[in-house]
Amino acid sequence: MKTKTYALFMLILLVTYLEFSCKKAERSPCEGLLNESQPKQIGFVFINKQTGENIIIANKLDTAVIKTTSANIVKSYPKMIINNDRNPLNGTLILIIPETGEGDYPFSIDVANFGRVELSYSINQIKSNDICKPYYYSMSSIEVKSHPFEYFENEHILGRKNLLKILL
Repeated sequence: MKTKTYALFMLILLVTYLEFSCKKAERSPCEGLLNESQPKQIGFVFINKQTGENIIIANKLDTAVIKTTSANIVKSYPKMIINNDRNPLNGTLILIIPETGEGDYPFSIDVANFGRVELSYSINQIKSNDICKPYYYSMSSIEVKSHPFEYFENEHILGRKNLLKILL
């Protein structure tokens, strides 16, 4: 009798263990996914309108002498890089735009003693069909208000960047 009670107790314990350990918890399909997109970027090549030279390369400028400020964001942009000679876009200033939400963003770039460029861009929130990312932000309407400019593309760039040549 004692053996039967012990065996019954062990059987109940085994069934209980299997019931709770085999049950899978329902997981969100988005669990574990990184849900950040690549930061928005704008590239600038500053051209001396008298000589036709790239101002950054010809004058060996670095980010210490280039100041970027925004009317909507009180502080300067946190990330600004200049591509060097090991890069196909040598002499291009790249601004990495912070994720600030939908809206219009006017800003300016002071390029050492060569001048100030007044610009703006728009960020739009776009609905998506992805349940893990119901919307995303798109940058558009990049406008230079103070100097002649042109958009250009570079075949060495993977992904989409916004590139502008600006005459100073």
